[in-house]
Amino acid sequence: MALSKILSKKKDKHRRVAVIGLSGVSWNLTRDLSARGIMPNLAGLLQDGFACEMTSSLPSVSSVAWTSFLTGVNPGQHGIFGFAERRRESYGLYFPNASQVQSPALWDLLSKKDLKTVAVNIPQTYPVSETNGITIAGYMADNLEKAVYPPRLVPALQELDYRIDVDLALAGTDKDAFMQGLSGTLRKRRDTIVYLLDRIDWNLFVGVFTGCERLLRYFWADYENTSSPYHQRVMGYFKDIDSAIGEMVSRLSEEDGLIILSDYGISRLEKEVYLNAWLQHEGLLNFKGDPPYSYENIDGERTWAFALDPGRIYINLKGSMPQGSVEPGEEYEGLLKELNAAFLSLKDDVTGEPVISRLFRKNDLFSGPSLERAPDFVLRGAQGYDLKGAVSQEAVFANDLITGMSVYSEPLFYMRGLQGLSVRPRIIDIAPTILRLLNMSVPGSMDGKALI
Repeated sequence: MALSKILSKKKDKHRRVAVIGLSGVSWNLTRDLSARGIMPNLAGLLQDGFACEMTSSLPSVSSVAWTSFLTGVNPGQHGIFGFAERRRESYGLYFPNASQVQSPALWDLLSKKDLKTVAVNIPQTYPVSETNGITIAGYMADNLEKAVYPPRLVPALQELDYRIDVDLALAGTDKDAFMQGLSGTLRKRRDTIVYLLDRIDWNLFVGVFTGCERLLRYFWADYENTSSPYHQRVMGYFKDIDSAIGEMVSRLSEEDGLIILSDYGISRLEKEVYLNAWLQHEGLLNFKGDPPYSYENIDGERTWAFALDPGRIYINLKGSMPQGSVEPGEEYEGLLKELNAAFLSLKDDVTGEPVISRLFRKNDLFSGPSLERAPDFVLRGAQGYDLKGAVSQEAVFANDLITGMSVYSEPLFYMRGLQGLSVRPRIIDIAPTILRLLNMSVPGSMDGKALI
């Protein structure tokens, strides 16, 4: 079906756009699973549209990426730079939520036109706010009653045994139970999405499957290793995802717009790189008291820089940090230059391979009213190296249960009816594209550009 058929729908009728989110699923993984016959519904859709790699947000983490998707702006505007942020009055951390997003979401814009949005399981949308439609927040929601709007839906979801997320602790204690939890959560998510598609009038429907990301982080090695006892269970999970996609698409008309995307891709993890451990070894980060350390224990007078997940470097700048030690101007610029060279020279302790592929200064990535809170550097790890910000880890290089890592350059983008693109899509381009499909104007404040 040509995109022109979608766009030619009479303007006096409200168009509809459905978005299916497959968190952590890369374009390469999509092609592999489609070619193997694991995802026949998705493979069929690929024949009637255009798919490619998309560019995610930097940092490449769900809270930033999905907020950028919903708002069409960069983190310097919407204000979310990671799952954790530094408190202004100390070096301690807090976890920002949806109430702290500084830019309007798609449903805010649609509500002004009396258009209805149904959004299921989008990360970083908790606590939910009043909107024209239905919102069921994704992780990091910890209270179902605050995760659902309108609240009258809560009893029905409780009766369904709806689950926001799987118990991640099981990944380290009982992989079988963890896999069962993933499958059970997927069934509840699918049932909820299908129920809403069948019964609710909507203009924009967004349903996100975050279990893909959970599975790939902990079972990537099992996906690659066909002799693993869990390999077929990984394949079975994606068959179930494909079935859910088929059920959703079967409820759409040919005139409905359809976009499938991921927030970032997951690929093989070789090693975790603990940046704060490296900064400590270099004498650039120091703590008060004895280990185990926390961010609250940072000794500002003897610290020049520290890191937060994922790959965010903050300079302990006077006037910005509680106990800043670095003078603005020449000293600040000199330290950035030294850190740039030092990070790019950081090598794997065994192979000697570089572990940092690129560094971005804040002005290269961000613009807007939240720029002052942005990290001074964002590092992008080389292939296979995941950059961590924990302060309790003493070794620079380590591995744990996780075998997959997020990748900035590999998320999936698909749009039904689209014949091709002359530019590589970015995650901030999706919101203006949805508005264009809905025959709405794109606000000038959006950083993204419509792809049609």
